Amino acid sequence: MNVLIIGNNPKHAKLFSLFADKVSLLIKKDEFRPSSEMEDYHLLYSDATQSFQKKISEIKRIVTENNTDIIFTNRKDDLIIA
Repeated sequence: MNVLIIGNNPKHAKLFSLFADKVSLLIKKDEFRPSSEMEDYHLLYSDATQSFQKKISEIKRIVTENNTDIIFTNRKDDLIIA
């Protein structure tokens, strides 16, 4: 099972890593704060200035390329896009 977490959230990544084969974090470049907790996860970087349509296309591409089974996010806007 592959999980995509939208946002800089290594605590949720750790939880999902207990049962997932691959955990990816989609992080906005302007919000990225490096952490040693994130070393075990596949990091993807997003441009925060993208339009709504470009964000949808980006997530669709990532889901297809990574064969994503679950998308997790805490933000309302990210949830709507996902």
